[in-house]
Amino acid sequence: MKRNAILLAAALTLAGCNQNQTAQVPAPAPAPVEAAAPAAPAGGTDDRRQFMINVVAPATKPIWDLSYADKMSDADWETVKKATADLVAAMPQIAADPRGQDPKWKDSLMKVSADADAAQKAATEKNQMALAMAGDAMVEDCGGCHKDFDPGAK
Repeated sequence: MKRNAILLAAALTLAGCNQNQTAQVPAPAPAPVEAAAPAAPAGGTDDRRQFMINVVAPATKPIWDLSYADKMSDADWETVKKATADLVAAMPQIAADPRGQDPKWKDSLMKVSADADAAQKAATEKNQMALAMAGDAMVEDCGGCHKDFDPGAK
């Protein structure tokens, strides 16, 4: 009985100590970070080529690799959504190319930009057929631009 009284007194004492502390409100979760636009190429041919290799090519690869898969998982769709967002974000940097005043360049850029937008819409809607069609159009339009402006590109 004495032991129970001591335990009760100790519990009440500890409870009383906790009343003097201010309640700690957990900090809100940080806001999601938007994907930053890829860094623009500095302007030289080598810089533009590195931009295409390091930014544009990795963004197109999941579109081409996954659009004809038998079935795309949720993880595949997330990969494609990120890739298409990166590709769309790269378009202004591609447009800033010094060749941007050439009418043929402008035409090619408009086609590729429309293809990127179509791929992004398909990814958002999880429409694999539309994604495949946008990817096929990219093959044609990107290839045409490379043929006219960078025949050595792979």
